[in-house]
Amino acid sequence: MHAVTRTLCPPWMRRRVWVVLSTVALGLLVGTGLYASVGSGTPALVWADVTLAVVAVALVPLVIARPLAGGVLGGLLVAVSPVVTPVASFAVLFTARRRPFRQALAVALLGAAGEAVQGAWRPMPGLSYGWWLLLMTVAFGALLGWGTWAQARHALLEALRDRARRAEREQERR
Repeated sequence: MHAVTRTLCPPWMRRRVWVVLSTVALGLLVGTGLYASVGSGTPALVWADVTLAVVAVALVPLVIARPLAGGVLGGLLVAVSPVVTPVASFAVLFTARRRPFRQALAVALLGAAGEAVQGAWRPMPGLSYGWWLLLMTVAFGALLGWGTWAQARHALLEALRDRARRAEREQERR
């Protein structure tokens, strides 16, 4: 099926579909977070959350096109509002999947630092700051590990495919 999709859809179309689906999915997550935060804040915070929700959803294509830049922006914005958390998390996973480990680590550390700042001035009700910070740090670390693992797995599979192709050519030559 994957080979059929590759022949039927040109790469530019697959990329656009991926961007649209990712933006819609993350938009739903951001909207859910926005809905949850609307009832718990002053009108100024609600308007800030609404604005940052729109900015966060608009940031998704940037994360896909330029993971490091999008991840840095997501990490900075998550310090201001919890509605940006889904996009910042996606940026860590996507950067770890597509870029070198150093860049992904920088995005993950910036995201965790942004969550630390956010938790200090907008605490999570019913959860101490220490526990919340531990959970957010573990979550960003898990996303970093998952993306790094996926990148390594992809590289291994490509190497094995290439090795099989070379072996088949060598066999045909014999």
